[in-house]
Amino acid sequence: FIDRLSPNEIKPELKHLKALKNILFDERLEISRKIKSDPWNQKQVDKVLKKLKSNKARDPLGHVNEIFKPAFAGTDLRTSVLKMCNRIKECQTVPELLQIADITSIYKGSGPKNDLANERGIFGIPRIKQIFEKLIYEDIYDIVDVNMSDSNAGARKKRNCRDHLFIVNGVLNYVLKENRPPIDLQIYDIEKCFDKLDLREALNDLWDVGIQDDKFALLYELNKEVNILVKTASGETDRASVKEVVAQGGVFGGIKCSNVIDKIGKESIE
Repeated sequence: FIDRLSPNEIKPELKHLKALKNILFDERLEISRKIKSDPWNQKQVDKVLKKLKSNKARDPLGHVNEIFKPAFAGTDLRTSVLKMCNRIKECQTVPELLQIADITSIYKGSGPKNDLANERGIFGIPRIKQIFEKLIYEDIYDIVDVNMSDSNAGARKKRNCRDHLFIVNGVLNYVLKENRPPIDLQIYDIEKCFDKLDLREALNDLWDVGIQDDKFALLYELNKEVNILVKTASGETDRASVKEVVAQGGVFGGIKCSNVIDKIGKESIE
């Protein structure tokens, strides 16, 4: 997994462009740290806690969602969650205890089962970190969503693959029913999309759609270093540190990926 989560080798002719984008990211990071957003309140935290799903696996620290849900959690616990999240937000530093993830490797359903490339790695992160990410998500989702094109349905509310099937069927109907000239439809599958997604590139694209305050810096701090272990049939591996990853199964994995792909699509049209 350390190898899988490492970025792809950049073509020599593109290394200069990558260096410029890294400089741009570093400058944006420093700017965003100085633009402080309002602290969260108890109502916002309770809204996130209510949305936690029941009957989910324990996190790496042994916690389950149920203990944080308002129906079970007392006032002291919910107040403590609010204070912890606002403290992390204020300091822009993620505690080491929250920088861990347990990866569950799931067979995709095709190819040899003894080949790790045919398994999907789902990140299990601490509940407090997940709650913190959901607070950011609630604040910025509408900004990201309104700036994405209608052609992208991934990780978006009230959208799914049916949106794409509707477009494809519409094109087929247009060509066949109206006797139009034959066309070619090209469908791409990006290999190891989440594993190879560049964190800095994904965050630069979020900046371009309007995420330009301290939440931009927090999204980097949450992912700049993760200590992972992998659950296998033979037991758990030792922990190892990986740098700047986009966690598949995490709160922001889907929307980061969709926003990057959407930008590529827009640039292709231009």
